[in-house]
Amino acid sequence: MHVVSMLDAGIHHKEKLLKQVQSIDGLQHMRIETTANFVGQIYALTEIRDAIQDHIEAMINAFEISQGM
Repeated sequence: MHVVSMLDAGIHHKEKLLKQVQSIDGLQHMRIETTANFVGQIYALTEIRDAIQDHIEAMINAFEISQGM
C-alpha cells in the first residue's frame, strides 16, 4: 500500500505542476508541449496505481477465499 501512496503523491505533485504550467503567459508552443507531457505522466501514474490497487485487492480476496473468510 505504500507504493500506492507514493503514486498518489506523485500524481498530486504532477497535477500541481500542470496547473502552474497552464497559468504561465507566453511561450504558447512550449506550454502546450509541457502540458501534454504532464497529462501523459499523470495518466500513466494513474493507470499504474489503479493496476496495483486491483492486484492487491485480488490477492486479498484470494487469500480470504482460501481461508474461508
